[in-house]
Amino acid sequence: MKKLLLAMLLICFAATSAFAVAHTIVRGSQTICITPTGDVDFDLSAYFDQQSDKVIEFIEFRPSAALDVICILDGSDLGPALLHATSIDGGNLIIYPGIKCRPYLDYSGCTFGTAANARITIGYR
Repeated sequence: MKKLLLAMLLICFAATSAFAVAHTIVRGSQTICITPTGDVDFDLSAYFDQQSDKVIEFIEFRPSAALDVICILDGSDLGPALLHATSIDGGNLIIYPGIKCRPYLDYSGCTFGTAANARITIGYR
């Protein structure tokens, strides 16, 4: 019950603080949900370092508007693209790389209608 209450509080906090912090991040059991700001790169490479056993199972992008563009690279702003796609119809984009990588959200390659309404979920094992 305490875990459920804590999870609900974190979700409420994340929903109300999207404009107050650089990124709103909610970590669950084997998922990380990110609400982007639209102007600051976000580096998860330390969390998914090469010594870690974590493997990315999926990356889901829930766009804020049609024609949103997402750019997630591996390791740094110079790394190869893991996901670089445009949401033509505003629908969710999901990839299943099943690989060991270090996600890096590169905002120079992203476009959001309203960044605070976009969501990026990374699932791992």
